[in-house]
Amino acid sequence: MTKTFVYSTKLKKTADFEAKVYSVPKDISERPRVKVSDNPVYFPINTVSASFVDKGDDVRVIILKNYEKSDDGSGLANADEVAKICRDECERLFGEAGCACSFTEIPILFDGSSDNIRKCYLNLLNALEYKTEIYLDMTFGPKFVPFVVFSAFNYAEKFFKSDVCGIYYGQVYFNKDRGGNPNGSSIKSGSEELHDLSSIYRLSSFCDYTQSSSGAFKFLVKELFV
Repeated sequence: MTKTFVYSTKLKKTADFEAKVYSVPKDISERPRVKVSDNPVYFPINTVSASFVDKGDDVRVIILKNYEKSDDGSGLANADEVAKICRDECERLFGEAGCACSFTEIPILFDGSSDNIRKCYLNLLNALEYKTEIYLDMTFGPKFVPFVVFSAFNYAEKFFKSDVCGIYYGQVYFNKDRGGNPNGSSIKSGSEELHDLSSIYRLSSFCDYTQSSSGAFKFLVKELFV
């Protein structure tokens, strides 16, 4: 079976970008089949990603390679460095699970213009497969990227017969004194935690078909979040 993992990357490798161990709340860890890794990872979803594949699965990895425009090309070079970290980590994890990986990199310029957003959307659509399970790590990247990704996923579910099975985010807390690192941030050790935001994505899909004032909508909200 085809499984697609989408990773949104940092603009560059900063001092706080290092492999970390993420704690996993019970709403994720107690799901059937989920196995939590105790190994440090750069991309939080990889704490549980091996749980979603079976030996022999066709794993497609899409790397949303976010970068800043620069005259000397350093913006793209920085993004390439982060993308390589993502590739290496995925090859190791999915390889250990008995799966071969194929990679697609989509450069995304840090630019919120409508033309750039349209380009990102179409490039992601072209990279998505028919009838695949989709998982996303949205921890990193510019703020407009999740909106682009969610729109593309919504299209893929409706017209590609694909299933969005997990949308993951790595949460951290910062120390009050942020002067310890060159980028001005200092992550509080032990605060790293993985969260699945799939419920809010599914709720937005329900909203397409259900009026907010209806009893059916209120019932769905209760079922999803209570």
